Amino acid sequence: MDNTTNRISIWLAWFTVSVFYAYQYILRILPNVLMPEIMKRFHIDADIFEQFTDIYYIAYIGMHLPIGTWLDRKGPKYVIPSCIFISVAGVLPLLYSDSWVMAYIAIALIGFGSCGAILGLFKVVHLGFPENKFSRMLGIGVAIGLLGASYGSQPVSELFAIYGYERVIRYIIYIGLALAVVSYFTMPQARGVRNDEIDFKKDFSALWKKKKIFLIGIFAGLMIGPLEGFADAWGTSFLETVYAFNKDQATFLSSLIFLGMCVGASIISYIANKTRCYYSVIILSAFFMAGAFLLILFTKVNMNLLILLLFVIGLFCAYQVLAVYKSITYVKEGLVGLATATVNMIFMSFGYFFHSIIGRILQATGGGKIVDGVPIYSANSFIYGVSVIPIALILGAFGFLWMRKK
Repeated sequence: MDNTTNRISIWLAWFTVSVFYAYQYILRILPNVLMPEIMKRFHIDADIFEQFTDIYYIAYIGMHLPIGTWLDRKGPKYVIPSCIFISVAGVLPLLYSDSWVMAYIAIALIGFGSCGAILGLFKVVHLGFPENKFSRMLGIGVAIGLLGASYGSQPVSELFAIYGYERVIRYIIYIGLALAVVSYFTMPQARGVRNDEIDFKKDFSALWKKKKIFLIGIFAGLMIGPLEGFADAWGTSFLETVYAFNKDQATFLSSLIFLGMCVGASIISYIANKTRCYYSVIILSAFFMAGAFLLILFTKVNMNLLILLLFVIGLFCAYQVLAVYKSITYVKEGLVGLATATVNMIFMSFGYFFHSIIGRILQATGGGKIVDGVPIYSANSFIYGVSVIPIALILGAFGFLWMRKK
């Protein structure tokens, strides 16, 4: 009976933190969905609004190591509900304030709290499931979370159109508060939790000796461009400009990468588990994604092939699950949270790099005419900018080839 109860408890914990991962994606897209309302409510212009992305990334990346350490020391039972409450606190200024300073604080709080979703998922899966199921359960949890990225924008936009700004924001707050309470009662307090005094310097010094963890983070970070640089940032604009799709078509096509990753998170993990060739699967993923991008950039593929290529790119974006799994195989039990936080922090740092470098290349290659307050870039500028992604993918592949050889 106790074993059955424990199994049910860990499955509930896993599902709850997976839902939190989806919820934080919805919070993440709120500023884009609510752009006109936010600009009007907080009296800000387009330049200030664009800084929201930077603030989110800075807050999200900056909290990785503290939250990773807290997960190791205190366990997910206290850390996960706290992160959900912080995320919900970030939504409150959108409802109860009209100060642009509070708008900045709001997006920072969302970034702070959201960081706990993926790190909490890593920790819960590691605590509750055997090693041979880690990548599979992590992959399925990531797939659930990515549903928030794939389908969060359109339904939320429709709800705002039907029920109005304030009512929907309240519903989002209520859902977050309920999720925080549920998470407290479902999160495990089990093995791997350290109750000694937090000594971040000591923990990080121990982690620093595991150079492979940092190499995994760097090489895998070079491969994150399809998700963070394209699907999450420049993909829609690229498809509108280079392929002349309308806004709705381009948004749908770009979202196929998220949909592909939802599917790939389970399939890629299953293949790697069966073959035990984790590095080989990561390397092949990089080459497949690079090849798909080269076709999209330089051959002007037709609609059907474009749909297939974007889905395949998303499918192989699931290499991230394997990279995280490999990182925890190099550390002892009490450093799992910090190790996964470090690797994911490096991932997200590269995400910010791709977002920024593509924008700078667009500016440097002669684009950027302002029309109705929106910068317009040429097709050639987009091709030059997005070409960074396949170049980095190939570099990442050779990095992992070198690691596998050593």
